[in-house]
Parts: sequence; C-alpha cells; structure tokens
Amino acid sequence: MANRRYQLLLVDDDPALRGTLAALLQMEGYDVTVADSLEAGQGAAQTLPDLVLLDLRLGSGKSYDFGRWLGGRGIPFLMLSGETSSLEKVLTLELGAEDYITKPFDEAELFARIRVILRRQGSPQGALQDQLIGNARLRVERRALEIQSETIPLTEQEFHLLTTFLRYPQEVVSREVLARDSGSQPLAAGQRHIDVAVGKLRQKLGPGSIVAVRGQGYQLALPVASPAGASPAR
Repeated sequence: MANRRYQLLLVDDDPALRGTLAALLQMEGYDVTVADSLEAGQGAAQTLPDLVLLDLRLGSGKSYDFGRWLGGRGIPFLMLSGETSSLEKVLTLELGAEDYITKPFDEAELFARIRVILRRQGSPQGALQDQLIGNARLRVERRALEIQSETIPLTEQEFHLLTTFLRYPQEVVSREVLARDSGSQPLAAGQRHIDVAVGKLRQKLGPGSIVAVRGQGYQLALPVASPAGASPAR
C-alpha cells in the first residue's frame, strides 16, 4: 500500500485498460485522475501529479511532445507501450521518462516500478547522505571514496554513476539510464563509453562490486547502509 495519497495521472485512450488500471491503482492507495487524450492529459497535469502514466502511441506519436512538456515542468512520467523494440525504449528514456513498461504488463511489476519512481522522487540527490558501500564510505561533499585509510577521488561521471546505483537499490540499471543520469552523451548503437565508465568505477569499489546482467544493464552488488552520524550533503 502507498504510504501517503500520491496523485497519479493515467493518460490512455483504451477505455477498458484505463478503467481497470485506475481501479487497481486506487486499491493500492493512490488518488488517480484519468484522461483519454493528450489534450485532456495536459489539462489534468496542471495540478502537478506525482507521476504520469502515459501511453506511447496516444495522439499519433505526439506523446513524445507531451513527455517533453511534462519534463519541462518537472513532472515525472512512466511510458506504457505495446512496442518492444530497444530503439523505442532508448528514445523514451532519453526523452526523460523515469521508466518504460511494455504492454501487456503484469500489474505487480507495474506497481513495483511505480513505487520505485515515487521513492526516488522523495529522495532527491541534493539530500544524499554519506553511505557505506561494502567496505567503502562514500563522502558526498568530497566526491570521494574512503577505503580503510585511503581516500580515492571520484570523477564527476563516476560520482553520478554511483549515486544513480544508490537510487536503484538491489535493481538492475540499464545502460541507457546510467548514461542519462550520469550526464554522459546519449548512447548510440554500438557505443560502449558507459561500459568503460562503469568499469573504472568498479575498479575503485573493488572486484565484484558491480555486476553486468546480460542484455539488461548493471547492478551494484555491495550492501549499502547509512553510517551513524552522517549528515546530508549541502
């Protein structure tokens, strides 16, 4: 169940899916507004919902423009789509979507993804605290790792990669999300620069610290905890 009454906006022109999904989300403890067109969705989004669930194919492809409009106002959105191609997923994530799920989807998986997104929204990077990551301590203000008595500086990209992993605890993070959230250039077919960056971060954290999941992305494989007395970064 949701811890508080989050406001969700569901924008989809399929009346059966819209009605069923809205009812299920309400049973999960969310307040849900529905819209059957991009125009209605834009009007409903003026209330600044916590998350928008957006059908990719709504409005003959204009949902991409709507996604940009949402992103410009800081409104997170999750894209729903019947498309399974990697290109569609990459374009959607580079557009700024928090996540992408393919129809037909399992409700439990969708609800889990929604909870993760809302949890991230409630934990902005600006409030990130020092963290214990395996045998290393992340010093946020210094942008460095401390391992025993050694201080290991992190590049800007490595720092953002690591904080991205920390926002997705125990999850596999796609290469596209890692590239987007670490400030790297968008991935094009065949490009491996994000793999090189992850490899350098792995060297600093230690062997086995970050594992590759074939065809999906990478996962931080170390336990994470907040050290006693850690204070939020300013």
